[in-house]
Amino acid sequence: MGCKSSKPDVVSSRAVRRGETDLLVAELRSLGLPSWAPPALILDEPSLVGTPELKEEISKNPALLFFINDHLDHTIKTLRSLTDVKGCLDRPQHILSTIRRALEDFEKEKAERRNDKKKKKKKSSNKYSEAVDKLKESRALGDPFARLNLGEIGEAGARLPQLAKLRQRDHELKKRLRSLKKRRKVWDVAYMAEIVAVLACSVILALAVSPATPAIAAATASATAMKVVEPHFSSVWNRWEGLLQEEKDVVAAMRKMRELAVHELENVRLTFEKLKIDIDAMLDRVDFVIGGEEEEMAVRIGILSGHIMAREVEKGIDGLKENLDSCSDKIRKAATEFLKMIMKDI
Repeated sequence: MGCKSSKPDVVSSRAVRRGETDLLVAELRSLGLPSWAPPALILDEPSLVGTPELKEEISKNPALLFFINDHLDHTIKTLRSLTDVKGCLDRPQHILSTIRRALEDFEKEKAERRNDKKKKKKKSSNKYSEAVDKLKESRALGDPFARLNLGEIGEAGARLPQLAKLRQRDHELKKRLRSLKKRRKVWDVAYMAEIVAVLACSVILALAVSPATPAIAAATASATAMKVVEPHFSSVWNRWEGLLQEEKDVVAAMRKMRELAVHELENVRLTFEKLKIDIDAMLDRVDFVIGGEEEEMAVRIGILSGHIMAREVEKGIDGLKENLDSCSDKIRKAATEFLKMIMKDI
């Protein structure tokens, strides 16, 4: 029995990867890239209707498709993770708002008690009940980040191996491109030298052989034929160089985008961690207040009211929102440029 060709398997694998790329591109489009309307959604799955095709040479490069698919998948997960984090800021904001209302009630009741004392009016013995109830309400809301999954944002270290692979591939392609250009220069010099040599031989033959005309005609015809096929060889060199340059540009774009994502996500992570520390400290003070005796309540709430922690938390929430929006915008813009690079007619 003869050996079966592996070519159908290679073609099938390439088609599967292309299909995966199309799905990833459609999913990325559904996340709302700038200057690019999102596709229709069918059964909660991204529709492939209207999805531009990959450039032909890219679709025929399985190794490059592997990097592209991984890159698109990472971009989608990153954008979704950023959206999830922003969506989870509603709870800490609600907790902060409840604490602020509690402090306002405390200040209001404290002023009322001061006035009643001056007028010698009797105030309810249940001191600062409204403020305490609101503080208890804030704690009843639970962990402000209980439903949060940091995902890609919390995995900066896990992204470094993929970034290292892109850098290595970029370096390899640069070396191959330099090597190809050097070989082309050598070939061009050798080819032109051969044409000159043929013409020189025709002159020598003209002097050495009688009659000279047939020899000169033959040598001239050979030189002319070599000159005619020179553009064909040049187009082959141009094609090889173009393919390598295109792959290098795509890999370089992915590398730069991954480096941008790592940097931006690290900023988001650090801002988030500082916010979490501030919120935990603020909630510890709330626990301190509601866990005390009634006689000490004014002092305890006063400590909480006089502390700048609530303002720090508010600034932290606003700062994190700005970081999330900035990071999402930069990644979406880079993703749009990348898709223009790898797709037809965008």
